[in-house]
Amino acid sequence: MFKYFTRHRYYCPVCLSKNIDFKPLPAMYAQNAEKYGYKYFGKSEMTTLDTYSCLKCGASDRERLYALYLENNFKGDESFILYHFSPEKRLQHYIIKRFNNIQYKTFDLKANDVDIKADITNLNMISENECDFFICSHVIEHVEDDIKAIKELYRILKPGGKGILMAPISLAINKTIENLPDVKTDEDRWKYYGQNDHVRLYAKNDFINRIKASGFKLNMFDERYYGKKMYKKLGLKKTSVLYVVEK
Repeated sequence: MFKYFTRHRYYCPVCLSKNIDFKPLPAMYAQNAEKYGYKYFGKSEMTTLDTYSCLKCGASDRERLYALYLENNFKGDESFILYHFSPEKRLQHYIIKRFNNIQYKTFDLKANDVDIKADITNLNMISENECDFFICSHVIEHVEDDIKAIKELYRILKPGGKGILMAPISLAINKTIENLPDVKTDEDRWKYYGQNDHVRLYAKNDFINRIKASGFKLNMFDERYYGKKMYKKLGLKKTSVLYVVEK
């Protein structure tokens, strides 16, 4: 369905590779969308179909956008606490390599290769106002009580601290699809939520409102902020938005 890689030459800020190619989204997603009747495939705010991952390091489109933000907003020699929830491995390697003075910890409920196993709705091992920056990307769509998870992220962040908070958003719906009583199987979740381990599909306004309701200030960085040339260079979808919260 998709080309193996694109004809254009791109830049990956995660592995710092220039003049490279990007691979398309794995065909499995399109195949499952067709198989299970998922109506919103290809209509997400961010996920690209033909420039999804770096051919060299494997970094996804969203990881490239996060690395761009970190590159632009930190010198690399700062001393601060950064917590990374369900860490993307390529981005994790980028952070460890780029930042020498940070206190960096990774968290996940099920993965074994993290510093702390933790439920994001109950981060009792983290004190209030403890961390300076967090990255929580594509986590809360897996969590039954996403509001509680967002409130926990607010609780642990220091006043003035910031975080990257992202989730899959469909631009084809006006209201988040969740809590459907008949959705009980993997096949059902593929059909309604777009993935078998998701419990909802966010609408843009609902996602924004839930973040703001928790007390966070919200900054949204898009193509107008970074520029069309940069978005094209990184192989990003024109509608991609980086959501950065602040306490």
